[in-house]
Amino acid sequence: MPPFRTLLALHPLLMQGMQHPALIEDLLEAAYASKQECVDKAISMISDLQTSGPECRFLKPLFGAVAELKSRTPQGGARVYVFRATRQVYGLCRFECKREDAADQTLLLWTAEVAAAYGLGHPVLVGE
Repeated sequence: MPPFRTLLALHPLLMQGMQHPALIEDLLEAAYASKQECVDKAISMISDLQTSGPECRFLKPLFGAVAELKSRTPQGGARVYVFRATRQVYGLCRFECKREDAADQTLLLWTAEVAAAYGLGHPVLVGE
């Protein structure tokens, strides 16, 4: 088992009608849009996070506990938005792949809200 755990995050207020956690929905949507290289890169970055934790080469701190896993692919920038829940656990929140360099503010806000809910003791991580 990798030294660091990654768990899928659920938004405590926005999960109605979703069949999967938001990250899975985002990855499926990208795969259906023929952005498989971005999906593959996201999986690779998550694997590196599980192995390296805060030393992950793709991990870019943003604010508070919120960070992103970021890398370029021929299809655009692949980003996985995460938050650090504990020393050993990261919450996996959202994913995007796009040509523009700026992070999607809606996805960042979603991640910040989930991180805040976790900090208040809400059960937002699957399997914890």
